[in-house]
Amino acid sequence: MDKDKLANRIWFTKKARYNAEARLIKLENRLSFLLAYYSIFFVSIQIFPRFIPQAASAQLDWISTTVSLFLLVFSLLIAGHSFKLKAEKMKNCYQELSDIEQKLEKGKDIDEVFEEYNNVLKRYDNHLPHDYYLINLWKKQFEGEGPGGFLILHAKVLGAGVLYLLIFIFLLTSPIFVMWKYIGPYLNAK
Repeated sequence: MDKDKLANRIWFTKKARYNAEARLIKLENRLSFLLAYYSIFFVSIQIFPRFIPQAASAQLDWISTTVSLFLLVFSLLIAGHSFKLKAEKMKNCYQELSDIEQKLEKGKDIDEVFEEYNNVLKRYDNHLPHDYYLINLWKKQFEGEGPGGFLILHAKVLGAGVLYLLIFIFLLTSPIFVMWKYIGPYLNAK
């Protein structure tokens, strides 16, 4: 393998791991925010029956159960996936790759650098394809797919981002809409 090809491979992997770290931190932060949001909502539901007619209290029982399930899911996701730990590992990986990149630039033997690079990759989890697609957008190159490849790449990256945003917005607004739909009529009748 020639030096430029190895340098390019190291650079792309390093940037993909950097993107993976940022993605994992965002995911941890969003899930933690949703956990806090739903916890506040759950506490509000427990206090709310004091201010509404008795008939509406029955509606609050199933809303409370549903919010409890969301709290459980968010808690399990945060604890089970260890996003912060994975992000820290991605950071360690791209820092090691930066060191290897500098060794290559300083003229260290290509075979030794390639072996070091492979050893680093073996020690850490891989990033998602989405993290790699982001780099291709930054570099504005997508080889092997022809002129439509760049548009397909944009659709993949933007589509995933829009989907995550829509899910996040849905999770933020759904408790408000549920309260409005099921408790609102009782408040208006008061």
